[in-house]
Amino acid sequence: MWSTLTGLVGALIPMLVSCASGSGRSECPAIRQAPASSPVSAPAASTAPAPLGAAPAAPGAAAAAPVASSPESPAKSTPDAASPASSAPALPELKLHLSGMHIGGGPNDEVTKRPFIQAIESAFEPMRACYKKSDDPVHGGTFGVDLKIPHHGGKAEIQQVRTAMKGEGLRECLENTFRGITFGQPPKGPTMVSVSIRFSLQ
Repeated sequence: MWSTLTGLVGALIPMLVSCASGSGRSECPAIRQAPASSPVSAPAASTAPAPLGAAPAAPGAAAAAPVASSPESPAKSTPDAASPASSAPALPELKLHLSGMHIGGGPNDEVTKRPFIQAIESAFEPMRACYKKSDDPVHGGTFGVDLKIPHHGGKAEIQQVRTAMKGEGLRECLENTFRGITFGQPPKGPTMVSVSIRFSLQ
């Protein structure tokens, strides 16, 4: 058998040499060559390196674009609930009112008293300031005074003070406040007007 193979190889070698040199092509077996196809270079897909721990992509599957992970937005600060209104009681308010008035020689009707009342009420603010000098402001009190108003009006003369309120400088402050009031001309010449002011906390 080995001699048979050796003989076949010896016979084929001269034939192949003859086909390669061009002689005896008719006897050479026809060799079909596949048409050369120009390779079309496919564009190289740019692949980003897979992140660590990521599973490899399946063959033929398009590479998924990496999704940028945006940092979580900080939670919006919720405004604190409105604090409940203070339940503390309101501070008492100092009230002043004319508790009494008498016009010497009359008449004592409302129309005649009205100009004197308006003049005295215009001085209530400085009287409130005087009340801060009271030793016992919680319990309030009254301040009465007789005012002699000249026939042409203007500043009154203080002749009598009546009060139980105490406090350093309180009486002097109220007297000076009454001295600063400007009255209109009385209808009957010089007039004595007795007034009483009530101070109270409410």
